[in-house]
Amino acid sequence: MAEESEKYESRENKEKDLSLDYAFIQSLCEQHKIKVVWGRVEQTAINRLNVILNCNFPEFSDILVKFSPSLVVLTPVIFDDKILKRSIRYWEDDDEVLAALSTLKENAIELVAIEFYLFLSDPNVILRYTHSLDVYEWLKMEPDDDEDDYDDEGDDDTDDTGLSDEYKESLARKVAEDDKFLAAKNETQRQYLAEKILADENLGTWDFKDIFKMALAIFYTEIKPGIEENLLETAKELKTQGLTTKEIAARLGKSAKKIKDLLS
Repeated sequence: MAEESEKYESRENKEKDLSLDYAFIQSLCEQHKIKVVWGRVEQTAINRLNVILNCNFPEFSDILVKFSPSLVVLTPVIFDDKILKRSIRYWEDDDEVLAALSTLKENAIELVAIEFYLFLSDPNVILRYTHSLDVYEWLKMEPDDDEDDYDDEGDDDTDDTGLSDEYKESLARKVAEDDKFLAAKNETQRQYLAEKILADENLGTWDFKDIFKMALAIFYTEIKPGIEENLLETAKELKTQGLTTKEIAARLGKSAKKIKDLLS
């Protein structure tokens, strides 16, 4: 296991792609027959003990195998324009932080953290680990007192229509697997496309937001890792044919930097 972690750590430092990190954990869990689901963990028992793990990602993978939990729940943390704006307001006098936030936006990075919850044989103990990009500590995730994160101009329909979780997930998968959604460059485009794809459902605002967040989670944790792996294999094949980095980038419709990072 130590050998696997060492191999992962060198890759992580190079690529900084959390969707690949999820794929690594998923593969590890499948290997050790540990169930993995994505979702939100809510406090339902007063006496439940939440243990915060203070370790790096390779050490976390070792802990995962050592404790062999019955279930692993992950919660993706998505970066959007509202978080960017309130973070810029909060750090307006710090040029270093503002430069990091600008880079995050320019590179269209949306998955900034993954919360892992490990359920052990004792139902009252949960191990929690947060794996994130370095910039995550600077993001102001919670809304300001005078900000309503769910305030959609001209839309007062915030009622939950009582849709089942199963139906919401089916709609989320419909969105996440749509070709146009997969080709979108950022969250603004994805939200626009999700609204178009779900236009016939007559969803309330809260239902739509739940479904859209599910769609993003499915995209980042289940679909994007496969896309990245296919892209890497194709880029490697084109390189063996003698194409340059720029030629490969043009053929695949990606930036030269993206291809260079993949092949390095």
